[in-house]
Amino acid sequence: MASEGTLSRDISTSLRCKQCDGTVRGLRALSCHHILCKICRRALKVRECPICQEAITNKLRRYDADHDSFKPIEALDMITTGVKFEFFCASNALIGRKILNPSQIVKACNSYKRDEQEYEGYLWRFKGDKKKISTPNSRSSKGIPIEQVSLESGEIIEAFTSLQKAVEKTGVSRTTIKRVLDGKGEANGGGFFWRLKGNNNGPSAYPAPTMKDPVASIPCVQISKVKNREVIHQFRTPRDAQDYINGNENFKKHYSWSQICQWCREEDYKLGFYWKYERSGEDTNPVDAIIGTRIRVFQGGNEWIQGFLDSYDSETGRHKIKYDCGKCEEHKLEDIQYDLEIDQGRDVALPVEQVDVKTGKILASFNSALEAAFAAGEESESYILAVCEGQKRSCHGYFWRFKGSSTKQTKLEVQQLCFETGEVIATFETILAASRAVGVSSQGISNCCDGSNRSKSAGGFGWRFAIDEEEVVMVD
Repeated sequence: MASEGTLSRDISTSLRCKQCDGTVRGLRALSCHHILCKICRRALKVRECPICQEAITNKLRRYDADHDSFKPIEALDMITTGVKFEFFCASNALIGRKILNPSQIVKACNSYKRDEQEYEGYLWRFKGDKKKISTPNSRSSKGIPIEQVSLESGEIIEAFTSLQKAVEKTGVSRTTIKRVLDGKGEANGGGFFWRLKGNNNGPSAYPAPTMKDPVASIPCVQISKVKNREVIHQFRTPRDAQDYINGNENFKKHYSWSQICQWCREEDYKLGFYWKYERSGEDTNPVDAIIGTRIRVFQGGNEWIQGFLDSYDSETGRHKIKYDCGKCEEHKLEDIQYDLEIDQGRDVALPVEQVDVKTGKILASFNSALEAAFAAGEESESYILAVCEGQKRSCHGYFWRFKGSSTKQTKLEVQQLCFETGEVIATFETILAASRAVGVSSQGISNCCDGSNRSKSAGGFGWRFAIDEEEVVMVD
């Protein structure tokens, strides 16, 4: 390998001024990447480079090993892409007696396209740069000679000096010819076989084309509310899942099937569900099985904070908990006081019905509250279950009940209790009426009534839904 000199650790002792050929002291680079000595810089009467006559557009740059002006560069052979010359920097580049333009060299070094990496018969890159330099056999070069071959006889029909010439004369698309040259997809393009000039391979060297739909061959798509637990809905292909989502008015944004494939590959949590491909005989890690489960964590006093288990770190043994308020914490579950939603014994698997709040007509039936939540666009089935259990009046603008139940939509009265004695102070027709009368937030009263607030206290009072004494059955 030829070289213009041996690279030195002290670059300042190896560079010479391009103007006077003197040793550079106090390195300074112009905007055109030429490096001049102090004497020549002071002699500048106009703001332009005395060598290339380019205007100086910024201040002179001090020596910086990471700046393009001072990086070592390599000139590569156009055919083999082997290193032919090494230079201390672009300003020092010299091949034969020709002084090269460092601006063009730096531009070539920073380019990712082969055509733009070429300058004065060489390819250029910064020394140590791991950027791939394409060879003449690579599909990225426009000047590669190629041959058009008959599929029946294997004889050469015509030779072209470049891929572009073949496209212009035959009318076959550039992408189609490229795929044949690279051995991808079909073994022919436009009714012909294509190969690089000088190669002897034929159509049989590549696999026969297939007519399989790539999406149809993907496993079934499954979704669940809790990671690695009960599957509430299954789609035959990602396109079926795409059609279902985009056709559901509750999901305002449209998604492509490729996005759904990405969710399944990463088993991501999107639209309130965990997505994955169907797998046969997979083993569920008991630690991972509760990932995604809703959790309530005791904070001291009478305060509980709600969220869900986001992930588990096997090295530390800690679960990452994301709270609804936006805060995140990491805990070992054995070190905290908590409740998991899956431990609450709610009837998540019972069929439920969606009822019109005005007419009382059944609009739809679902196999479970989880499936109903998915159809309604809810991120949790807990609100639908709360309506079914009589703790709430409606969810998403509808009344919900367990299938076969005679429960009718009613207005649940709310009782205000003395927090110390438990005696009923007042009864209100609705939570909103209680909020307006007492001056306590309706959300605080609602949390006490549905059990979200374990202290059952809001505004210094206890709150509960009114229940007729005849409906209460004590079980020993």
